[in-house]
Amino acid sequence: MPLLASLKKNFSGGSFITSMVKPSVGDQPPSDEEGDPSSQTSTSCASASHPSLSSGDMSGPRVADLGQGAWWICSSDIHEAATSSANVEWLHDHMRGSSVDAEALAEALAQCAQADDASGSNSNVTAFFPEEMQRLGKLRWDGDGHYVLDQFPGEHPPTLGQIITYLKMVDAELKASRTVVHVTSHRRRAVSAVLAGAFLVLARGLTPKEAWERVLAVCDTPESDAKAAWDRFPPPFSNTGETGPTSLTVYDCLRGLAAAREHSWLEDFHLFDVEAWKLMREKFDASWLIPGEILAMANPLGTSQNPRFPGLLERGPAPDQRLREDECLTSSDSGGSIADHAEDVSKYRSSSEGWLNIPTSDDIRRGVSWKLPFSRSAEHERLEADTFISLMLRSKVFEVTRLNYDYECKDQDKYEKAFMRQGVRVHHLPFTDGDVPSKAVVNEFLKQCKKALSKDGTIALHCMGGMGRTGVMAGTHAAAHHQVDGKAFHGWTRICRPGTVQTVKQEATPTFAEWVFHLREAPDWERQEMVGRL
Repeated sequence: MPLLASLKKNFSGGSFITSMVKPSVGDQPPSDEEGDPSSQTSTSCASASHPSLSSGDMSGPRVADLGQGAWWICSSDIHEAATSSANVEWLHDHMRGSSVDAEALAEALAQCAQADDASGSNSNVTAFFPEEMQRLGKLRWDGDGHYVLDQFPGEHPPTLGQIITYLKMVDAELKASRTVVHVTSHRRRAVSAVLAGAFLVLARGLTPKEAWERVLAVCDTPESDAKAAWDRFPPPFSNTGETGPTSLTVYDCLRGLAAAREHSWLEDFHLFDVEAWKLMREKFDASWLIPGEILAMANPLGTSQNPRFPGLLERGPAPDQRLREDECLTSSDSGGSIADHAEDVSKYRSSSEGWLNIPTSDDIRRGVSWKLPFSRSAEHERLEADTFISLMLRSKVFEVTRLNYDYECKDQDKYEKAFMRQGVRVHHLPFTDGDVPSKAVVNEFLKQCKKALSKDGTIALHCMGGMGRTGVMAGTHAAAHHQVDGKAFHGWTRICRPGTVQTVKQEATPTFAEWVFHLREAPDWERQEMVGRL
């Protein structure tokens, strides 16, 4: 059954209703229990609890040292932390190792509670209340101008743009020799826990387990009941906002950020251009799930109807850089190949070398790879001028894999023909919306990935919204090629491309992704047995 009805393409100058509808029960979490690493109690980091608190009571403030002069306070709200002199004195007493005095702390917290930008600062202390900061989008996903989310009550992890902006804010204050105090409310502590954990993992280099121990110092061990656990996020388009055993956890997000760091999917946050990242999402509804390998996007035909960005399909490279139409291939499941695609791509590359992602002298000086586009100089300007064709070809995307069926998007052959005229081949590997792919579909996709990567190319991947089926399929490549398990990749995708992995069945794909990895590594006889058991 198609997925996401009632989500509107919220384009200024007009609105466009997607043809997707939600499954009737796809966002209802199951009731059975599941073990989760984040539910394990940590004993290596003591909790600095308020004396009035008993175990599990979150009515008073708590504090944890994030290191390098940054502190994290969890309170019922910013006003409680700021207006109670007893609380301020208690917090100051527990900020051991900090050079800040109680008066400076009280002043910064008071300013933070009253300021429109939810921050306060003096010569010694800067206090942030990120969940109310407009600069951080109040730690909510806004739909990137494509979706209206008012009817979906659940929380989302902070987006990659919000995380990078937060890291830059904290870094700037620490460089100015100020103590940083990050305040969060009990109600939204899951979102802030990912933010604080991102500082520990990306700025301080802690492991996810070490970061999780610091989180537990403030937030306590989650409830064993998955529906009541504070650390879980519901499916992104859940009407109920309920969580269950398969739901994304804070720990999954920390593991995803660590995987992105270890596999160089995430560049140095100091160099990351957040505005360019936002523009790619707003203009193309696209995200680099695995930079230089997997570009995830919504169906280009729908995106091209956005009146804010006209001509996304019509315009292409200069005429002398185009392949002749009779040299282009049709999509993989419709036959009619006229020439060998690899040879066509080689011809295209030789005729358009100056138009691809050639590093500038500044990029070379900074050691920036073409595979890390948001660290490249002038990437925002490039994206402003880009069409789908120019974006793909300068990013070495010569293969597109479409996961939705023909009936889900009328006339989508229009975009396919436009792509193929420029030497970008479109493959069809459809499977049911809200579901997971069969082994045959996965095997074919992994072959396409291997072929593209062997020629220093990349693959663009889409379904309808480019989030459910697309996120799951990208996860199979992450498992097979990078040995990243499904839970960690789930955490990364929900941060990198909010809205991915949309149903409980898709959330349960870590088992599937691990199976893909073991299938790849198994000897022939064991591989046959595993296939037989699937």
